[in-house]
Amino acid sequence: MLCLYVWGSRWGLPSIDPACLSVISYLQLVSEEWKVVECSNPNVSPTGELPVLRDGLNWITGVHNIISHLKKNGLNADENLTDKQKADSLAFASYLEECVYDILLFAWYVDSKNFIEVIRPLYAGLLSFPMQYFIPAQLRSSARERLEIHGIESVGDTGIIIDKDKKMNKIVYESYNVLQKKLGTNEFFFGDQPSSLDAIAYGYLALHLYAELPDSELSTILNTEYPRLARFCERMKDLLSSRPISHLPSPDLPSFFSGLFTSPRTWFSRNIWRTNIEEIKREKSEAQIKFERTRNLSIFGAICFVVAYVTWNGIISIEFGDEDEEEYTGSKREEIDEEVDYEEVDYEDSET
Repeated sequence: MLCLYVWGSRWGLPSIDPACLSVISYLQLVSEEWKVVECSNPNVSPTGELPVLRDGLNWITGVHNIISHLKKNGLNADENLTDKQKADSLAFASYLEECVYDILLFAWYVDSKNFIEVIRPLYAGLLSFPMQYFIPAQLRSSARERLEIHGIESVGDTGIIIDKDKKMNKIVYESYNVLQKKLGTNEFFFGDQPSSLDAIAYGYLALHLYAELPDSELSTILNTEYPRLARFCERMKDLLSSRPISHLPSPDLPSFFSGLFTSPRTWFSRNIWRTNIEEIKREKSEAQIKFERTRNLSIFGAICFVVAYVTWNGIISIEFGDEDEEEYTGSKREEIDEEVDYEEVDYEDSET
């Protein structure tokens, strides 16, 4: 049984993460023998990121690695595509993961109203204590750094982000134009049958269209100016809704406190000095290395926070009893007195 671990659901979508939603959509297209676990816990993954697919003893991370693994095992939504269409599929999938993902980051994390009122509480509700206080800020910080290539700047100590030249606004329209032109008048990107590109495109565009945010500019633009893309999302949503998802419960998943206090050595080896069970080998990007470093520092900070909280509130205290101290002092004095008496006797005998 294939088991897919993902970020949790919201807004009528099976996941709030575009990569997770892409893989869920692909699996719905090609298989019925799989289950999903809404764990919202990247620590279950060998690389500390979701989605992660467990296939027996194999753990596979990353959208393309997971889809490639499924194709090798006969679950191929692209088997009827030509070589050119397969090449186009890879190119457009990369485009979605770059530009279209950046649009989402801008809407969720740069827009302070969206982040404060919806996105931060959303992740806080999915994460366990104390990660709910660290991860949302880390995600926003990572989004800021990634968006710097588009000229997005942080201003002052408050970290307010501005887009002086409205570059992201241009990217929104350019990206939607490219995708709508590729879709054309087809129901799906390569005709009347959905492929892996349709699953990935839906994974990203659905969060543009269906996320319920105070500033819903992306949804408005899609509905009013790019109706073919909006209808594509509706078509995919209707198709996937007819294929129910089987869920597995997640109470037994490792959490911060259960893992740490039940077996500290196992918890640290799994989360800090963890080695991969089995993973398609690939070079880690600088962004991933930085994310893992930040995550480990957050875990260490969380431990310090818990220890400080417990100590400050007197939940655990260490006391030294006076009786023990007196017994210790008294016994030592007796030993010293005995040694002194012994030396005096020896001295007197030697004089005699």
